[in-house]
Amino acid sequence: MRQMRWLEFLKDYDFGLSYHPRKANVVAAALSRKSLHMSSLMVKELELIKEFRDLSLVCEVTSMSVKLGMLKLTNPFLEDIKER
Repeated sequence: MRQMRWLEFLKDYDFGLSYHPRKANVVAAALSRKSLHMSSLMVKELELIKEFRDLSLVCEVTSMSVKLGMLKLTNPFLEDIKER
């Protein structure tokens, strides 16, 4: 059923179809493995983002980036010395 839909979709295009045995198609195999690694990386990244949120840091997540607020610690003793 699935192949029939693809055949119907592709019938108007002029293209050649080549068969590559599984072992010979190294690029496709590498890309499929890479997507698995990326998905596990994304899960780990999401866990880190949740941990940062638990630390009460400013954490802004967009579709392309993660922005973390800066945490600044100061010592009032040093400020007193600078003022004198």
